[in-house]
Amino acid sequence: VHIALLGCLFGGLLGCQQTAPTSRELLRVEVAPAELAILAVENQDSRRGTDAEGLREALAAAAVDAGFSPLGRRFVDQAEIDLDVPAPENAGVLRVRLRDWQPDPGPPTRLSGQIHATLYQGGELLADLQYRIDSRSDASEPAADWQGQMAALRRQFAAELIGKLPPPPKVGENAAR
Repeated sequence: VHIALLGCLFGGLLGCQQTAPTSRELLRVEVAPAELAILAVENQDSRRGTDAEGLREALAAAAVDAGFSPLGRRFVDQAEIDLDVPAPENAGVLRVRLRDWQPDPGPPTRLSGQIHATLYQGGELLADLQYRIDSRSDASEPAADWQGQMAALRRQFAAELIGKLPPPPKVGENAAR
C-alpha cells in the first residue's frame, strides 16, 4: 500500500492519474441574507429533462422551506439583477449553472450531473459551491410519468443545494451583517 501511495506521489514517472475533486465548497459567511434573488438557472447542458425554469421554481420552494424569503421571479427578471448590482433591500443573489444534467432515460429514477452555484451580496462572494449531484427518486413512491419523476428529482436536488448554503438569520436576529 505504501509503495502504491509513493508511486502515485511520483505519478508522472509511474503513470498514476490524479482524479479531480468532485466537489468544492467555499462558504465565506455563517449566515446568509434572509432575502434571495434567484437568477434564471443557466443551462449549459441541452439534454432533455433539464427544465431550467422548473429547477428555478424548485429552488425558490426549497429556499422558503429553509427559511429564506425569495424575491419574486418576475421582479428579479425585470430588475435585471446580476452579480455586480446589489439586489434590492440588500438581498443575496443566487446564481446556479448546470454544467451537466443527466436524467435516466424513460421514467427517471436517477439524476446525476455537475453544478456550480454562487451566492453574492452587493457584489461580494458569500458562497461558491461546485459539486456532482447524484439524486435518486424514493423507491417507495409510486412510479410516475417522466415529468412527475423529473419534478420530484428537481425538488430533491433543490433542497440539497439550498441546504448547502449558509442558513438565513433566525427570526429576530439582526439581518444587517
